[in-house]
Amino acid sequence: MRQILLVVLLLGLVACAAPTDHVPAPPRDERPLHGLQGPVSEVKWSTRYTEWLPEQEVRLDSQYLAFDSLGRKLVHRFFVEGELTKKDSVEWNEWGEKVSEIRWQRRKGKMTRWLETEWRYGEEGKLAEERQLDGEGKMQLQRIFQRDDRGRVETVITNHYRGDGGAEDFQTRSEIQYQDSSNVKTEVRRFQAGNLRRIEYFLEGKKVRDESYSSQDPGRLTGWTVYEYDMSGDFQRQRKYDGQGQAIWRELRLYDSEGKEFEVRRENGRSEPMFRKTQDFNDENDPVYRIMQIFDAYYDDGRSVPIDTTPDTTLFAYQYDPEPHRNWVWKEIKGPIKGNLELHQRQISYHPGPKP
Repeated sequence: MRQILLVVLLLGLVACAAPTDHVPAPPRDERPLHGLQGPVSEVKWSTRYTEWLPEQEVRLDSQYLAFDSLGRKLVHRFFVEGELTKKDSVEWNEWGEKVSEIRWQRRKGKMTRWLETEWRYGEEGKLAEERQLDGEGKMQLQRIFQRDDRGRVETVITNHYRGDGGAEDFQTRSEIQYQDSSNVKTEVRRFQAGNLRRIEYFLEGKKVRDESYSSQDPGRLTGWTVYEYDMSGDFQRQRKYDGQGQAIWRELRLYDSEGKEFEVRRENGRSEPMFRKTQDFNDENDPVYRIMQIFDAYYDDGRSVPIDTTPDTTLFAYQYDPEPHRNWVWKEIKGPIKGNLELHQRQISYHPGPKP
């Protein structure tokens, strides 16, 4: 009996000491995605505004966000006039990987599940599958990640399903190429029904060009769009062409020495202005003014109709958290329509710990 207990004990020790193949995911701080800096734990955000016309009634919206100490979002709730209208809840596994995110929306007076996204991982902790389900649990989208012998994603198969969760609607396939034996991407090609739909080009692992193709019939190109980026990842210009290669319109974005976008221009195929936006930022990288002017209305078939409009101006004002993180706690937005006013207030709490 004593020998049996000794064997069981030794097996238990070996099992505990056995290495695991699961590699914990690196922490992903989601707070910057919501315009937040530093160890934020909770945010209570209220917005008081008129929609578009001064004669419309003032409405009060609010949000509540909560993050763990690593910056992973736990819950996000939306309210209109104090009534909960939408809620996002997130679940993480023991290795710090997001496994599900459920969005709830108020319908017919009660909160119902609207969309659920699930992520599944392989034994080594690498993402293997993503699923999106509707409120009734029917599949809407499925992504399958296929990897090479180095563990790099080389193919992504995306199945798009009809709204009723029935037969497969269509499938796209993305093929990824890398630089030699490294993990640095050089090119991604996406196909649908065997036709090339998109090519993304990378330099030193950063996307520098994106080409998107459209066609109504297999093998018949009806147009394509080219996007170009700088080495900082900032979008620089966009050009759209018809099936004969004639430019329909182009867009250019300009940045200052600090990488802040201060002007956006859009022209039609005749190099005539269609749209222009100029803006400036404060030291916290928040906009202080934005001027937009539309010169014509653009249609997908290439037609443009002149519009005689005056520029719309939006003005911003802020008050900031005294903490060194410099998150704004009060924001006022005037415009772009005369009489429009938005007042935003945020109550921000932080996780305890040493200040930077």
